[in-house]
Amino acid sequence: MKNFIKVLFVAMLSSCFMSCNHEAVENKGTFYISSTFELPDEEYSTNFMDSLACVPKFYYEQVAYVASSCSALNQGYQGGFQISYRIGSIHDSDERAIFSSAGSDNGALLSKTYAAYYGSGVLPKYDYEFDFSQFKTVTNTIVGCMINNTRYTERLKVEGDLAEGDYLKVTAHFFSNGVEVGTAEKFLVDYRSGSNVFVDKWEAWDMDENMDDKTSFDAIRFEVTTSGPKLKPCFCIDNLTSYLTITY
Repeated sequence: MKNFIKVLFVAMLSSCFMSCNHEAVENKGTFYISSTFELPDEEYSTNFMDSLACVPKFYYEQVAYVASSCSALNQGYQGGFQISYRIGSIHDSDERAIFSSAGSDNGALLSKTYAAYYGSGVLPKYDYEFDFSQFKTVTNTIVGCMINNTRYTERLKVEGDLAEGDYLKVTAHFFSNGVEVGTAEKFLVDYRSGSNVFVDKWEAWDMDENMDDKTSFDAIRFEVTTSGPKLKPCFCIDNLTSYLTITY
């Protein structure tokens, strides 16, 4: 967790900083990219409905996007991510609570927005894709993100509806050219075998802990597994960060 917080601080200060080596043949650049899922100011009035935004392609640093299969705002939602700036309450309806982050803040590190995931219905092939077609070579390695439960899951704990054996696990699958190259796992609820883990505020997830630091990826697909239907496949993320080395 400390490693990701340190890297995220650097990324927030200098997400567009590039170290370039100007040679006759090619240029090289290395930098961190980190998404806070912010939208331009004008988008808040036009693309948000009931505190949610549905976007087919959400670019950050002109490199990546959040994939969502909605056909319209809060209508025809098929599953995957929506952009939210909802704080919400544990007393909200299920539909509202699954798109609200747990705890006292909406986004992580005082950001207004975050990405809320619901793994139901027809899901996109990838939740994130990176377009590196304009570069000669690319190495893109994962660093981590901030992650949180939803108000829906928080309500289960507050109302005493969680029991021994319950769990909610998020798995990130990393792909390169369509081939899976690694995974990262995070338990947001874990009451198995005497464990007592429950994430009720934004927490750093070092997604590179089980990944080789040279493993490059160009897409991510998230998967949620739970102990049963009581725990819905939902969670929130913010500040997804990776380390990019390019030649162009």
